[in-house]
Amino acid sequence: MTYLLHEQGYQVLNSISGLEALRIVEEYQPDLILMDVEMPLMGGVEACQKLKENPELSDIPVILIIPAAVIELRQQAFSSGAADYIPKPFFPEEVIARVKTHLTLQQLRHRLQQLKPSKV
Repeated sequence: MTYLLHEQGYQVLNSISGLEALRIVEEYQPDLILMDVEMPLMGGVEACQKLKENPELSDIPVILIIPAAVIELRQQAFSSGAADYIPKPFFPEEVIARVKTHLTLQQLRHRLQQLKPSKV
C-alpha cells in the first residue's frame, strides 16, 4: 500500500505498531491516516479511539484496514471514530479512490472552517 500511494504522489509515513502510529500522528499531524486493525502493542481500533479523544488530532480522518472476512470489525471501525474502512486483501483502485475522497472532504472541511465568522 505504501508503494501504491507513493506512486500516486502521496507522502507516506509508516509505523509498525499502534503506539508508534500515535507518536507519528502527534508529531506530523497528517492529512489522513490509514491504519491496519492488526498491529502489535495496540491495534488500529484502539489507536483510532485514542486519536479521536485528542482534540488536536480528532479531525484527522482515519481509514482502518480490516480483514474482509471479519464483518464485526466494520462496526468496530466506525464505533472507534474511523471515517471509513478498506477490506483486505485490497484492490489498488479502491484504495486510491477512498484516499482521494477523504482528502478532498478534509480539504473542504478546512475551507469551511476558514469561512466561519470568528466568535468574540
